[in-house]
Amino acid sequence: MITRIIFLAGLFGGILCSTCAMAGNGKKAVEDFNAGTALFEKREYVAAADKFRASYALKPSYKILYNIGQAEAAAKRYGISLQAFEQYLSDGGDDIAQTRQNEVRDEIKRLRDITGIIEVAAPDGVEVFIDGVSRGLFPASRRIPVAASVVHEIYVRTGDGAQLPAIQASVSGGDSVTVDFTVREADPPAESAAPTAQAQSVADVAPLAARQGSNATSVDSELNPSKSLFVSGLVIGGIGVASLIAGGVFGGLALSKNASVKTVCEQGICENADRQLVESRDQFAVLNTVFLITGGVLTATGVVLLVVSKKKRERLSDANISLLPVPFGVSLTGRF
Repeated sequence: MITRIIFLAGLFGGILCSTCAMAGNGKKAVEDFNAGTALFEKREYVAAADKFRASYALKPSYKILYNIGQAEAAAKRYGISLQAFEQYLSDGGDDIAQTRQNEVRDEIKRLRDITGIIEVAAPDGVEVFIDGVSRGLFPASRRIPVAASVVHEIYVRTGDGAQLPAIQASVSGGDSVTVDFTVREADPPAESAAPTAQAQSVADVAPLAARQGSNATSVDSELNPSKSLFVSGLVIGGIGVASLIAGGVFGGLALSKNASVKTVCEQGICENADRQLVESRDQFAVLNTVFLITGGVLTATGVVLLVVSKKKRERLSDANISLLPVPFGVSLTGRF
């Protein structure tokens, strides 16, 4: 009987650990995000934006786009900031609180007034760079917003690393200008290409975070999306319900065996031949207790995770949860 109980405990432990492994896949993304936050607080905005982008590449969460937009606006790279905020609204959709949507739309309107559009004409598949920063592949990156009243250096790089000669261009706010790479021949690939220094805009407009008196982590400082908590809640809650059902089955078997024991054992005294029946009843009773306790704990844990994931989507709470194994079950600890 003891061997069976240990096996069941190991089974539940393995299921819970696999859930923990899913949560640990984004460790490097979290490290890059935290590094970006620290750099933003030091006013190293370009480096902060690069770290946020590295975090987004590892774990694409629409929330990180907000931080990228703030850092790029603070770095006066208004075109990149505009793209980040527009994608933030597009990807986040209804998951973004209405007050935040209004705030970002106001910032997008402000940025459009101080940016223009570089219209690129180039061979399909080349990577477009403006001021040393990759802005994606052509033709997906065809109309690229940039800071107005600044001389920008634009060049493209082919898949084999060859770079077409750069073109310099400037654009007024709200206007557009076309740069054409279709008639240019590529230079041989360079062993190392140092990025061109970012030109400073003549428009000195405070970024969104500065006007709000906040930093890049004002709201979206947590990285783990509520979807992970929701999936974990469903998995753990489902296991809990299954355990409760199993406990009920073993409880019914224990009652059935107990009725048989009362029938064959007069006044609670059993013959040696009936001891196996008594042991079977006791085993079912123990399994009933174990499964009911485990099922109750896991079901409650799943419900809490589902509630917390809903609150995180509504921006109503900030949860920090950990599941720790304890005797006869698991312990749910955290801040809600």
